[in-house]
Amino acid sequence: MVSRLLDILFPQDHCSICRKPGRYGSKQPWCQECMDKLIELQCSCTTCQKCGKYLEGGGTLCEDCRQNPPQFDMARAVGPYEEPYRIATKVLKFMGRKHLAPQMGTMMAGKIKQEGYGKIDLIVPVPISKHSRQHRGFNQTELLARQISKELGVKM
Repeated sequence: MVSRLLDILFPQDHCSICRKPGRYGSKQPWCQECMDKLIELQCSCTTCQKCGKYLEGGGTLCEDCRQNPPQFDMARAVGPYEEPYRIATKVLKFMGRKHLAPQMGTMMAGKIKQEGYGKIDLIVPVPISKHSRQHRGFNQTELLARQISKELGVKM
């Protein structure tokens, strides 16, 4: 409800990724071309079965996980960390464009549903340092976790 009101009062006049002029908001913060590219990259290649990193050459594990396996069971990414994902992440995190969080969180929740993680008890945002919180004025992982929690119906 609040994001809808903010979209009406303060509409975005350009795509958050490519800056194409238009009318954008929290439900659609980027243009259709950027959205198409985001979707295309999600399906573009296989991912590491352990960390979820997108693998260009195929295989089941990335080089990092083969050489130094992480201490967690599994992680996933919505898409590879390249444009336009990298731009969207940086715009949210470093430019304070909090209106991106609902759509990005929805995409993350969609990936969780697609992967079939099973029963999830709790969504926990990654803490950030006190300095980063004061500098940015918010914790981007908290905004994302809140949306994921809402989408999945799991307590944060």
